[in-house]
Amino acid sequence: MFEVTNKKIVLVSILMLLIISKLLAKDILPTSIVCVAPLSNNTEDKQYDALAEGFADMLAVTLSEQKNVKVVERHRLRELLKEQKLSLLGLANPATAVKVGKLLKADRIFVGGITKPKEKFIINVHAYEIETARLVTSEQIQSRPEEIVPATYNLVNKLCKKLNLQLKPIDPNDIDKNPNASLHFMKGLGFFYAANYDRAIMQFMKTVDCDPLHTKARLWMAKAYMQTKEYAHAEIELKKIINDFPKCPEVSLAKSLLVQCKLHLKTNR
Repeated sequence: MFEVTNKKIVLVSILMLLIISKLLAKDILPTSIVCVAPLSNNTEDKQYDALAEGFADMLAVTLSEQKNVKVVERHRLRELLKEQKLSLLGLANPATAVKVGKLLKADRIFVGGITKPKEKFIINVHAYEIETARLVTSEQIQSRPEEIVPATYNLVNKLCKKLNLQLKPIDPNDIDKNPNASLHFMKGLGFFYAANYDRAIMQFMKTVDCDPLHTKARLWMAKAYMQTKEYAHAEIELKKIINDFPKCPEVSLAKSLLVQCKLHLKTNR
């Protein structure tokens, strides 16, 4: 009798463990690995390269905040493109994008591009599933330069919804209070492209406050200072890039702009 009771207890215990494990499994979703490539700048104007990268940064930051999403680091993508002798423009080809995604062991890859036929930007983004090479979703927006952040956020929001990802709510009109460096940088670029340099400087300052290592923001801040003829302030930012971040990609342009600043300062003495 005791033997039968013990067997029943064991069976019940096993069943309970199976039920509990299944319930837990529902909460433990597999991590999805995604690659967000900088958008290709199809405007034929190099000043918009920063916007192409800034949008990708904003999307990558948003996705990385998801519990079950891991974003491939940008430097890994750049190294792979260099090894494969590919450019960002090459990722516009779906087969190439999927191939790169496979080599990075990603589940999905986001690619896209920017054009500016007239006074508005047109940004389009495509998400491909690596295993099946299937186009999962595509989205497109049009935006004036000064409205680029709310428009970009709207695009990111649409992408996340289609991929069943819950985006953290951000009020586009209250971005100044958000500690996301990518948002401030994008807003700064929007003001710069709209020739509103004072407001651009404020946003680039906020970017650096959020992320002191954001050398792109320092470079664009210097550019904005130069547009307002505040060459002494521009010189400070350029020297900081050159001295504190000698290996960053912005150093070469910073040195060139610094020469221009010094010429202006010398002339104005």
